[in-house]
Amino acid sequence: MVLIILSSLLLTAYAILMLLYRKGWYTYSGNNTIAPSQDQLPKISVLIPARNEEENIYKCIQSIICNKYPAALLEVILIDDFSTDKTAELAEGLLQNGRGTVLRLHDYLSSEERINSFKKKALEIAIGEASGDWIVTTDADCKVPEYWLSHLATAMQQKEVQFIAAPVTFVPFSKKNLLYYFQSLDFMTMQGITAAGMQMNMGNMCNGATLAFRQAAFYEVEG
Repeated sequence: MVLIILSSLLLTAYAILMLLYRKGWYTYSGNNTIAPSQDQLPKISVLIPARNEEENIYKCIQSIICNKYPAALLEVILIDDFSTDKTAELAEGLLQNGRGTVLRLHDYLSSEERINSFKKKALEIAIGEASGDWIVTTDADCKVPEYWLSHLATAMQQKEVQFIAAPVTFVPFSKKNLLYYFQSLDFMTMQGITAAGMQMNMGNMCNGATLAFRQAAFYEVEG
C-alpha cells in the first residue's frame, strides 16, 4: 500500500513537472533581436577542454576557425587535460599564426593532485587566460556550424543577457540503429527541457558543448 501511494505521488509530481515544461516551451516568444553590426560584435574566447581527442580535434578546431566571424574578434584556447595521445600537438598545428593557444593542464597542476574535476579546473584556468568579453565553451568531439558564433553574438548584444545556453544535436551516423534513434530522442528531450526550464526561470541544466557567458559575470559570482 505504501509503495502504491509513493508511486502515485511520484507520478503526479512528474506529470506536474512535464506540464510546467510544456507551458514554458509554448510561452517562448522567439528572438526578435537584430544581428549586430561589425563594430558591435564582441570579442569571443572559445574554450575547448580536451583529453585524448586526436581523432576529433581537427574537425572541431577547423569548424571553429572557419566560422563566419571576424578573426580579430575570435580567440580559440584548447586546454589539454593530461592527454596521452597527440591531441595537443594537432591543436598547436591548427592554432598557429595567432589563431589561438594551447594550454597544458600539467603546467598548472600535477596529475596526482586530488580535485573533483580536472575538466572544471581546465576551464577555470583557460578563463583566466582568455581575453574575450564573452566566454564560449564547446567539447573536443563537437563540430560547430559556420554561423555558430554569429548567432551567439546576436544574443550577446542584449545588455541584460549574461548567460546563454544553446542547443546541441547528434551528428547523423552512416549506420543508424535503434540505439542511435533512442539516444537522439532522449537528447532532444533534454534540449527541450533546458529551453522550457529557462523560459520559466527554473533552469536546472544545460549542455557545455554550446555554452556562453560574460567573463565579468563569471568573476562576479566568484567563478
